[in-house]
Amino acid sequence: MENERNIQRNTPARGNRTMFFLLLYLIVGQLVFAGILMILGMEGMVANAFVFVLLLFVPFLFYLLFTRQSHKRVLKWKPLGKTNALLVLGLTIALFPFVHVVSRLSAFVFFPVINEYLMDITAYPLWFGLLSIAVFPALFEEFLFRGALYKEFERLPIQKVALITGLFFGIMHLNFHQFIYAGMMGVLYAYVLFYTQTIWAPILMHFVHNALATVLAYTQPYSEWYAELWYNPPMYLLVYGGLSLAMLPVFVICFKKLKTRATVPPDEEMEEAVEPAEQKEKVFTWAFWLVLAIFLFFAGLIELSFRII
Repeated sequence: MENERNIQRNTPARGNRTMFFLLLYLIVGQLVFAGILMILGMEGMVANAFVFVLLLFVPFLFYLLFTRQSHKRVLKWKPLGKTNALLVLGLTIALFPFVHVVSRLSAFVFFPVINEYLMDITAYPLWFGLLSIAVFPALFEEFLFRGALYKEFERLPIQKVALITGLFFGIMHLNFHQFIYAGMMGVLYAYVLFYTQTIWAPILMHFVHNALATVLAYTQPYSEWYAELWYNPPMYLLVYGGLSLAMLPVFVICFKKLKTRATVPPDEEMEEAVEPAEQKEKVFTWAFWLVLAIFLFFAGLIELSFRII
């Protein structure tokens, strides 16, 4: 009975409010924590790594505290299994060049913030780059978006869950360039979680994608070739577009096999017991529209600041 009451408290409205407070915390926290760490003598990427933990892991802990849920209920800790792990790896590698295509296309309109970040990280040891770009995001971002927020919207059809949590995942990056491809990846991560019913699947995808980008950034021949290619958009799109088409069959096969292997969520019967009135609760509440407005405002400011600089 207690479990059923907990499920009834997971609602889209609360999911929107969670994202609203998270977004405010991210915006204010970046300024406050960065200032405190600067006073303590921690600057650059080292400070950013600490800020990353404070901005993403701490809110997840507060979410568990305020909603009175255990991490076992919010996060699906079921083992991934060797076959699913291989399928997830295949999806990640097949998707990698397509993300580059989307990133380059969006750079025609928006400033590519992530390029500046990857250039800065190479001044630090590789292990630190992997920790701050691959390990921390793969764990803490997934805890929040494929954990807490996914749980709040879970009773909706998976199409809506994927779109909304993917949208929020893109918004979390607070710039237009990353919003586009991160939102796209967030949608895929939600589907992968739905089909595997384990948080380890999106964590693995997230880690491998970011780790691959990090290792390549530290590989001088590749990074020099990539930088030259970036400023030749037609050739860039030809190379990565060709790789995307070549990898498309791998992506389709892995996704279909993952979907075929999908098991029925263990709490499906309990979901069907929820009152019909609650099932029809509004998805697009005031908090949703405020999140969207705040993102547009701050992402616009960031875009403008990069353009002026």
